[in-house]
Amino acid sequence: MQDRESHQPVLLKQVIELLRSDDDRWIVDATVGLGGHAEALLESSSGARLLGIDRDPRALERARERL
Repeated sequence: MQDRESHQPVLLKQVIELLRSDDDRWIVDATVGLGGHAEALLESSSGARLLGIDRDPRALERARERL
């Protein structure tokens, strides 16, 4: 599994532009993986909460530690 330093989230800028919000809302990341997109969305959205889902239990643990 790639670590945080070597993994580059794909289309991160575009995802943030489309999903960023200052509203109190939930973000659902159904492929949370290492948490790159989730981390950026949480940092750019004040008041947002995240539900991260992934099939890989190791990825979930790493995302949990990161986020």
